[in-house]
Amino acid sequence: MKELDKTIKITGGCGRVICALPAVEEYCKQNPDIKVNLVAAWVEPVLNNSVVYRKYHEGHAYLWQDVIKNTELINPEPYEDYEYYNQKIHIIQSFYKNLGLAVPKDIPRPKLHVSRNEVEGINNYFKIIRQKLGGTKPIIVFQPFGQGARFEKGEIVDESNRALKITTVNKILEALEKNYHVLLMTTLDIPILHKYKIEYPKFPLRNWIGIISRCDYVIGADSVGQHLAYAFEKPGSFFFGGTYPSNLAYDEHLQFVKGGFPKEYNPMRLPSNELNTMPIFNEGAMDFTEEEDANAVSLILNDLDKKFNKKEEVMSLDKLKKEK
Repeated sequence: MKELDKTIKITGGCGRVICALPAVEEYCKQNPDIKVNLVAAWVEPVLNNSVVYRKYHEGHAYLWQDVIKNTELINPEPYEDYEYYNQKIHIIQSFYKNLGLAVPKDIPRPKLHVSRNEVEGINNYFKIIRQKLGGTKPIIVFQPFGQGARFEKGEIVDESNRALKITTVNKILEALEKNYHVLLMTTLDIPILHKYKIEYPKFPLRNWIGIISRCDYVIGADSVGQHLAYAFEKPGSFFFGGTYPSNLAYDEHLQFVKGGFPKEYNPMRLPSNELNTMPIFNEGAMDFTEEEDANAVSLILNDLDKKFNKKEEVMSLDKLKKEK
């Protein structure tokens, strides 16, 4: 009897889909005689992928009747993996484990495919940016907030404690706008940020995938931008609040974590506490002080200086204090 075809369902945000891709592709390669579908809320990272048989948005009409019912459904969930929720393996490795595959020692790099037409469109957009902002400065993508963040009464609200505060965003933009072309990656409209000489495009995700594939550097919070940066081998700097870098970060990037955080793992998609209310133990994880902001900015500028061979040296506050 022929083995059943499979449907792999990836829950959660776009970053999780990207992190699942290496394991899903390996699963397909190890099972060449069956068809493997992928179902997710975000299918943009899988477009142009020839390894996965079919890709379906989870809201696809008649998905159950036409696809899932005739296949074996597999729902890999790192958040239910002991080694993942005890910070022993990375989320990419956990997807391998959840799919019954050998867990790689090193973190595989997700493969996302950008078409020639997309590349041509991005190159043309970059030409427009350079004409508009002036010069041929390196292009930086800055994603300060994840999908779950909101802007209310002049402040960023994010129950997952992953979004940067407006004060931190201001410090970074003030430091970057003179020597770099910055593209702000967010769906939020924040009037106070319009004062900077940066690009504030409201692009769909597929455009951002292409842009990050061609940009020079990525800065952001723990969200999809960092996984795209890793996929396309882009240097970057990322801030972590209510999540553990050991689960989600990449050693090739700069990482910033406020001392003492996270205070406790946030068991998302699992019963967490009484009445399943949103955990509050990591509140304040992104409340960086003025000195912490300044130190992070100086380290980012140092990294940019190193990457783009500028002559001037920028030192961290710690180094400046030692020299004094």
